[in-house]
Amino acid sequence: LELPLEPLDPEDSRAIVVESTRSAPLRPAEVDNVVARSGGNPLFLSEIIKVIRETGQATDLPDTLDSVVSSQIDQLPPLTKQVMRFSSVLGRSFRLDVLDELLAPEGLELDQATRRDLARYIESEGRDRLRFRHAVVHDIAYQGLSYHRRQELHTRAGQVIERQAGDDPDSVAEILATHFSEGGEHEKAWRYGVVAGNRAQSIYAMTEAATQYRIAVEASRRIHTVGTDEKAQILEALGDVCETVGRYDEAERAFQETRRLLVDDLDAQGRLMSKLGLLREKAGKLSAALRWFRRGLNSVGGRPGTTESIVELSLAYGGIRYRQGRPHDTIEWCEAVLQRDDITDAQRAHALYLAVLAYATVGAPEAEAAGREGIEIYERIGDQVGLGHVLNNMGINYYY
Repeated sequence: LELPLEPLDPEDSRAIVVESTRSAPLRPAEVDNVVARSGGNPLFLSEIIKVIRETGQATDLPDTLDSVVSSQIDQLPPLTKQVMRFSSVLGRSFRLDVLDELLAPEGLELDQATRRDLARYIESEGRDRLRFRHAVVHDIAYQGLSYHRRQELHTRAGQVIERQAGDDPDSVAEILATHFSEGGEHEKAWRYGVVAGNRAQSIYAMTEAATQYRIAVEASRRIHTVGTDEKAQILEALGDVCETVGRYDEAERAFQETRRLLVDDLDAQGRLMSKLGLLREKAGKLSAALRWFRRGLNSVGGRPGTTESIVELSLAYGGIRYRQGRPHDTIEWCEAVLQRDDITDAQRAHALYLAVLAYATVGAPEAEAAGREGIEIYERIGDQVGLGHVLNNMGINYYY
């Protein structure tokens, strides 16, 4: 769920400026200038007010929040500034013991004086953690590091966190994948990216899964130890999660690249053509989707070892016919699949949930039995997404 934050109303901004400068009131034109420059951004507004308090004047104000924060960081004592920039490598929130180990090789430490200097920008988050108060401060501090320095610190941070994890580094795979990717340690970035992506996908955290799979895919382009099948598996997984969260262009690129890797695998070609057709279906391009499904069926139809592809393409084709107002055609495609004795539980459940919708539309009594069997299978195999589909279609049936 995304909740877009609207800018402050100009009158609210003006009231904040007036109240905050009551001890040294600004002229109306100066207040208007501050309000205009802030653009309704509460953080920028508060930082401009701090500049006015520190300098005692309201002229030559910064034009952007970035320039305010950058100027403030540049004015910090050298040790404090270095500690802040090292901290930024660890992310917005980080463990204190990891920072200590990151600083140690440089002969640095986070003493009390430095913590006081940083308090305006970094706060405690429990007993053992610190966090940047604002994302923009973190980003500006990070940008102050050279590319080479960032790479070095990310590698060091990854090594520290990996060592601290002991016998279970996979428990922090998400963090390790990021650090080793940014540090240029591509073998480890691949390994941890795959682990983290699979784990996120298993708990339906699809956006996080996409992030981790991207790390793994990018790492695989830079090493020669990843086999074609392994790379294809993660590319296809990336396409699947991108499709789930509505990133259809990225999903298509991933599926097309997977097809090029598995050019001689008929089952994979059929499965991927089905997925490419479904992307067009979701974009409302039904005729284009059908062309992909026909193309897939023509390429794998009747060939040994292509049962899975034929079933998926058949069900996809039946789904399009329903959306085109042809529920009887959908029933024919679904029943043809259900009559096969070589389909998996997941494929049978898929055919059932699609059949429920078509049966309900034409008023056929078979909808009830099909739906109940579909629910039983999805519950047994633990497919929450499929269960949601069949329950939704049963709801439509009961409505009718």
